[in-house]
Amino acid sequence: MALVRDHDVVLDATGNALASSLLATAAQAVGPGLGHVVVAACVQRDGDVLRVDRLPLRGKERHLPALPLLDDDAHPREQGCGSPVSPAPPGAVIAAAELAHRVVIDEATRACTLPATVAEVRYAQPEPPYDRVGRITSDDAAPEA
Repeated sequence: MALVRDHDVVLDATGNALASSLLATAAQAVGPGLGHVVVAACVQRDGDVLRVDRLPLRGKERHLPALPLLDDDAHPREQGCGSPVSPAPPGAVIAAAELAHRVVIDEATRACTLPATVAEVRYAQPEPPYDRVGRITSDDAAPEA
């Protein structure tokens, strides 16, 4: 809680579900408003999708739907920790970092012009709205019925 409360922006690039969940909970508890946000960045589908979410949501905002996890049994495992070894190319990781920093700068300068989710689809996925290449945002997604 103190990490989020004592900083305007916290960037979560851990790739760890527990750490991300704790930061999301802290962001929600501290509450919406200018500052005190968590920006969570991730590389999904072996670098095919780059995603950045800002928490907490403001007003009627929503995030893009989550991409289902794929079976990772085919991926190699690191010795000792049991974590999957990411086959994402370095260029995808650099592009995700750049996207995350755009959101961090937007929040840190208090411009607050970017939506709750910004994603870059590098290779189309079967699931909409990730089924087309290019940038998509939570503002682009159809409203829930």
